[in-house]
Amino acid sequence: FIPRGCLTQFKRMKLVLLSKSSFRRWIQNRSFSTNISSDTIDENFVRCLDYPQKRLNPKEKSLRSRGLFGLDFHRPQDFLNRARAVQHEISTKHYPLLFQTGQEQGQVRELLSGIDNISESLCSILDPAELCRQTHSSSSFRRAATEAYIELYHYLSQLNSDRTLYQLVKEKVSPALNKSFLNEEELFLARQHLGEFERNGIHLDKEERERVAHLQNEISSASAAFIAFPSQFLDEKKTLSDIIWEVSNNQNEAQRREAYYYAREQLSANLPGLNHLLQTRAELARLVGRKSFSEYVLEDKMLTSPNDVDTFLATLKSRLLPVATEQRKLLVAHKQKEHSSSATKLNPWDLSYYTKLFEAEHANLKGARDYFSLGHCLHGIKLLFEKLFGLVLRLSDTDNNETTHFSVQKFEVFSRHEGDALIGTIYLDLFGRNKKVGNSSTFLLEASKHLPDGSLRPAKVAVVCDFENRSSDGPVALLDCSEVDGLFHEFGHVAAALLSRTQYQHASGTRCPIDFAEIPSTMFEMFLTRPDFVQSFARHYKTGEPIPLDVMDALYKRKSLLRALRTLQQVQLAEIDSGLHAGRLSVEQAEQVIGVKWGECLSLGNFSHLAVYGGAYYSYLFSRTLSTAIWARYCAHGDICYETMGKPLVRHWLLFGGAKESWSVMRDLLNLPPRFGDSALPLVSNLEL
Repeated sequence: FIPRGCLTQFKRMKLVLLSKSSFRRWIQNRSFSTNISSDTIDENFVRCLDYPQKRLNPKEKSLRSRGLFGLDFHRPQDFLNRARAVQHEISTKHYPLLFQTGQEQGQVRELLSGIDNISESLCSILDPAELCRQTHSSSSFRRAATEAYIELYHYLSQLNSDRTLYQLVKEKVSPALNKSFLNEEELFLARQHLGEFERNGIHLDKEERERVAHLQNEISSASAAFIAFPSQFLDEKKTLSDIIWEVSNNQNEAQRREAYYYAREQLSANLPGLNHLLQTRAELARLVGRKSFSEYVLEDKMLTSPNDVDTFLATLKSRLLPVATEQRKLLVAHKQKEHSSSATKLNPWDLSYYTKLFEAEHANLKGARDYFSLGHCLHGIKLLFEKLFGLVLRLSDTDNNETTHFSVQKFEVFSRHEGDALIGTIYLDLFGRNKKVGNSSTFLLEASKHLPDGSLRPAKVAVVCDFENRSSDGPVALLDCSEVDGLFHEFGHVAAALLSRTQYQHASGTRCPIDFAEIPSTMFEMFLTRPDFVQSFARHYKTGEPIPLDVMDALYKRKSLLRALRTLQQVQLAEIDSGLHAGRLSVEQAEQVIGVKWGECLSLGNFSHLAVYGGAYYSYLFSRTLSTAIWARYCAHGDICYETMGKPLVRHWLLFGGAKESWSVMRDLLNLPPRFGDSALPLVSNLEL
């Protein structure tokens, strides 16, 4: 009953760094002809976002209140009260109605709508509760949202193990799968409902179903404990972030080495928890008839088997390895240069350190963030949404108690191609604060869908980041390169939520397989590789000067430097994730291998993606290969406009949300073969190194 997703045509990189003159020639040779001119900066829009202090004064908020997110959560206790009201409504109204349907055309549709109504009722509490418990400034709201979430999750487990309901769905829906009166979305959703029941062990006897429910709860608890451990393992004077900084920045190699081994020793205490998590997942998979958890988790993904994942990773690795090997030699040479020695290898505690030195020497980004104030970056996103999709973002005042913190801003979104209708609301919670979860994420608070009268219910989403409020008298934030990428990434998810037009909310927007959900977000990042687009919004926060080419040159170099090496290390981490969840690799073996990997992942003990992705860590890489292919075909050249870029992307991709089989969407959009295995090599060949 819970939808999935709740929980470039570039030149091949040469090993010669681009000079300023060659970068300018590269720009000139690109077929850019953007229709976004330099005089389209909305200074008032930028000012409101860069200097929001007076505008967001909590004393000046409207006294009107529609509750948190405009969803009628006025007091903390409303979460628990409404969670219990939803359970009562489902049990006394929606659930009995399901058993009054027959097998005729209209009645099967009524059954599917009834199931979607139950899903929507659950999501109406679970989705805002998930955001509230992670970000609200009030401990009372956070606590109440958590209690409601846990209580409703247990109720959801009961529905998922309701064999009477499963028999009803199977009896009514199965015959309809062979009839022509259901449309494509209805057929897909019907198969999905049956599959989700069976993946939860509904066909098992009562004792085994209870064991499945127990294992699912245990997996949830073990995952949370595994993720939380790294923030608790060190003494009061050192956090994990302190250790990572020391390994990445300390000039003294002996001290870097000491910090590295200290962290690994402490993080090893988290490995028994990982073992427990993996064993619990493996037992769950065996209990529902799968050979491994990897096989279990991939059933609804685009890559539907461990063999598909292995094929993709091996193909990508074979292309990356030659370039990554040469890039690693550049770092070894840098180490030799610094120490005047004959060093022949990089130690694990050397990788991040020499990467930073190498990047700083060849791509100096000093002063670059002065051109990327938060207001100017959001203005760039505003321009992109308008030109690419015909969507107009308007800054809107928030009501009293509408947001989780007084600093949260709100956009209302209107579609020029749908009669200027309101199609969504975006909440922007972009600054770090005490008790707020720090990861960048996009939360779907209310999914869009077509209503019975033919109108569209607008989507509600929240973008959460952890930017530092760097100035009290200047712009609230000047973003670095990775933060700009991250902001555009999240707005790719927002676009997917706003532009889907589905019959059922269960399949709306980002409610789709994870290896499909990351495609729009990674593609949005690629617009930052178009100098014409970046120059249309990047302005110096003091002088208003457009970003110079030499700064653009440094930004491009920084993204290009060592990309193959970084990507190869991501491939290796994906191989570890796949091996652990397919049962081919033990925790002890993987811990030895990960000791020579890149960056912040010092140990399996802080590789939190093992808990989050669980056998699907390949997803980001796979999404990136597909978004690169889409970018090369539709967006790398020509005007940024709706007719030639946005329209085909919406009509053949974003419109469907999760209501159509994901690979078939990509197959039609990119003219791919019917099976992934036949497509692996040409897909990977488009990935920029």
